[in-house]
Amino acid sequence: HVLDKGQGGLEVEDASVLMNLTKLKHLSLTVVKNMSDVLEVVGKMTQLESLELGEMINVTETQVIQGFSQLTKLKRLRLEKGQQDCPTDAILRTISQLPSLIQLELINFDVKAGFEVSLARCSNIKILLMIPTYVTQSATTNHLVMEGVSKLSKTLNHFVWGLTLELLRVTDLFIDQWEMGQKNTSAKSPTQNPQKKSGGDSIPILKPAIVDGKKPKEGAVTQVDVLQLPKLHKVLTALLPNTKIIILKVPFSATWRQTIAGSNQGL
Repeated sequence: HVLDKGQGGLEVEDASVLMNLTKLKHLSLTVVKNMSDVLEVVGKMTQLESLELGEMINVTETQVIQGFSQLTKLKRLRLEKGQQDCPTDAILRTISQLPSLIQLELINFDVKAGFEVSLARCSNIKILLMIPTYVTQSATTNHLVMEGVSKLSKTLNHFVWGLTLELLRVTDLFIDQWEMGQKNTSAKSPTQNPQKKSGGDSIPILKPAIVDGKKPKEGAVTQVDVLQLPKLHKVLTALLPNTKIIILKVPFSATWRQTIAGSNQGL
């Protein structure tokens, strides 16, 4: 039983009709205008094993809790466009309690403060595909992703981190500007330490300033490091020694098509 509607921004005029599909195991509704209505019904489709939902923008914390908390047979969850006021923390807290869920895909999600704490709760997840949105505060976004996944070192088997080509280009420009500045002044910047340009294969990561081994106080000066992707992979491998790690470079326009090969096997 598979229902797949997408490409075109459809609106489910009467979401309750989905309730008739009581034996449905796989559902994909990734381009839906009224996701809040769909969530209300999805929450009662307790036979679902694989679920893909998009347009996770105009939904509330209450709706996502009701939508996911009863899906005890769900093994794979893919969510797209979790931006603006998407209650990402509530989603992660809720799905962390699902006993069968082992695969999570978050595509074009805003990563905000608190994300790392909520992701760390998801010890049930064995396979994670994460493609954050990269519009502003990319260094902070990358820091929070690394903080979150590092807490899953004992349980995460596969981690795929999607980096947009647009982010890599912006980082490349940042390094160019920094190097130009170094040519014009002999002073070394104490707060930034970008490495030599590497053909667009670097990302910025925010690192809080640590004083005497203690965590920084609020408002403390922070440091932006620029890591080349091989170095990033090495750091992730150290944080997640038992996890297969893939760093994916993809244009933003193709992020929607990314998934984990063989993800439906066994579902």
